[in-house]
Amino acid sequence: MKRFRLNITDKFEDRPRLLTAYGRMSGGEVGFVLRPLDHTALLVHIAKDGAHVWENAEGVVSATWPRAKARVKASPLRTSAIVLDGELAGKGFYLREGTDGEELTVAIDLANKTAYRVVGDAPRKPEAPLSAAEAVARIRAAQKDKRKRGPATFRGQWTGALVCDDGQPRVELQRKLASYGWLRLHSAADGWHWRFEREAKWFTKDAVDAGGPYASLVQAIDAGVAGGLGLVRQACGVRDTTRKTATEEPVLPGPVGPKPKVVRTKATPTKAEKKPTQATKPTRARSTPAKADVPPSDDQDAALLAAFAKALDQALVA
Repeated sequence: MKRFRLNITDKFEDRPRLLTAYGRMSGGEVGFVLRPLDHTALLVHIAKDGAHVWENAEGVVSATWPRAKARVKASPLRTSAIVLDGELAGKGFYLREGTDGEELTVAIDLANKTAYRVVGDAPRKPEAPLSAAEAVARIRAAQKDKRKRGPATFRGQWTGALVCDDGQPRVELQRKLASYGWLRLHSAADGWHWRFEREAKWFTKDAVDAGGPYASLVQAIDAGVAGGLGLVRQACGVRDTTRKTATEEPVLPGPVGPKPKVVRTKATPTKAEKKPTQATKPTRARSTPAKADVPPSDDQDAALLAAFAKALDQALVA
């Protein structure tokens, strides 16, 4: 078994754009190119007696069409591909040819409601012969026209290797999505498989979730991330619950500790302690001066004398 390290363009992206590997082994040289977003893969083996290639050439199939696993349903009137996974599960699309009950990977043209048989981008053993010069040229051409940088929202980074085991190629990828969880993917003859491993911590037990096969690496990544986040959410929920109840130690009775230190503050002075306010000067009652006896005027005396004389005359007459 021989392992070759994968060179990953921007290993922090959620979906890697380009994976390449190159190395020497006892039987010759190996070159590998995988473009997950374009659903294309190329594996070349160059030896002394010639070169061989495997390529998932898909002809008219567009890279933007979704890939899915499907089962063929054949009838005298129509042959359909019934999707088995993903958002289109249960829906049927026209398929040109196929054997009833056969399971295959298809690319779906949603506009024309047609499914096309595709190989998938999981690498297989190179068997098609070609010249060494042409093999090198195709490897170089497959690495051109890189896509623009995609989103990078997950934790960790992608690492992996191309493994050649008894002539059968296998791609292994892994990424640490959480501080206690790994997402691992690998290719096989039937497609891509994923596995998420959650490590045991004080707040949760270990757990494993897995799925596959999937037609493309992108599908496997999306499914693996969804499954892994499900296990992470479960762990977080248990952690929040157990920390409040089961993991907390009960408080046991014991000797009373020292009394808390009392900080004395300056008390507010009482009424008796208050300083006497400055006495106000008594206000004297304002007395009005007594009016002096005013002597009668001359006019008043003349009137009194006239009245007295009149009364006297009346008394004499009588």
